Amino acid sequence: MLKKGMPIKYKISELASQDIDSIIDYTVQNFGYKTMIKYHQSLEHCFEILALNPLIGLQSDFIKENYYRFNHQSHVVFYQILGSKLVIIRVLHKSMDVARMFD
Repeated sequence: MLKKGMPIKYKISELASQDIDSIIDYTVQNFGYKTMIKYHQSLEHCFEILALNPLIGLQSDFIKENYYRFNHQSHVVFYQILGSKLVIIRVLHKSMDVARMFD
């Protein structure tokens, strides 16, 4: 059972890792290296916050049962709580067609 403030470990799925790589590439090309570093660090901090408070996100059963989402700047982090582990499923831009990305 999850308790507020009790950190759990998080894991980044292969798809989420690809999403993050794409975000990094886009950010470097369009906003520069320094901005990319700041944004990447902010994503890591977001994942740590979710690991500390996994129930802070909104339940998103319309995608799949036990999925949650959490807004982070221009992106939405989709994750699932599996026992005592948080799995980052996807990190998608807020303008993306979410349903299509989870087909």
